[in-house]
Amino acid sequence: MDIYSAIAAGNGWLNGIVWGVPALVLLMGAGIILTVGLKGFQFRKFGYAMKNTIGKMFDKHEAKEGEVTPFQALTTALAATVGTGNIAGLTDVYGIVEPGTDVPGTLTLADYVKSTPVDLRLRPTGRLRFKINSAESYDRLDVTGNVCYDNRGEDLQPSDKTPILEIKLPFKHSLKVGDKFTLLTAAGRTAVNEADAAWTYRIQYPKAYTWKVEEVTSENGYSVVAEVTSLEYSGQGDTIYDDGESGDKTDNSDYLVDYNYDFSDAHA
Repeated sequence: MDIYSAIAAGNGWLNGIVWGVPALVLLMGAGIILTVGLKGFQFRKFGYAMKNTIGKMFDKHEAKEGEVTPFQALTTALAATVGTGNIAGLTDVYGIVEPGTDVPGTLTLADYVKSTPVDLRLRPTGRLRFKINSAESYDRLDVTGNVCYDNRGEDLQPSDKTPILEIKLPFKHSLKVGDKFTLLTAAGRTAVNEADAAWTYRIQYPKAYTWKVEEVTSENGYSVVAEVTSLEYSGQGDTIYDDGESGDKTDNSDYLVDYNYDFSDAHA
């Protein structure tokens, strides 16, 4: 066992303790002991706590210069918790990146504080998943820095696999020949190792239509563009990439696409 494997094994053992059953027992035990020792303080004083927290939020109060009102303080704290912020450094991807949720969306990697580029580093098990509903509604990933490939996996061992770019079609979609989708934009495409400079994605196509996926590099940056070239299914989606390393056990057979549907009728 080399030093990298030993470090990975030691880290896995430590994580099993820190985030495993012993930690849960300690947390729950401490909570029960404190509750009994303080005679249910959190329950007895619940009304007082609400009055001086949530209740204070609605008190009319003019903030002096350099101060904030209780309502402003609360909304700022909530914003920091539920979604306001930015990724201010390198984003290292071993698993799945999907810009949208149940509906298509745009994910932007940027540092709005320092205005410095943010890079996206893709590992061999990395998977970029894009949902496409129509020419106007589809997932987008905008990277202000470079998209960089690192051939080392979580065990720090080199791999000959490259990241997967996956196109996913929900059941209700409307596509036609010539539709183009700019799925990914970045400042450029690079690799940690010079030997991997010519790396490219493994494309996971849906089992519908015929597709062309191009990586475009120009003076304006780097982009990945997908295009529907035919309504007929070409068999591109028959190749399934499921490494099992990223935790993604699905393939295109699980997508919400009716593969027996006659797509040509929908666009006749």
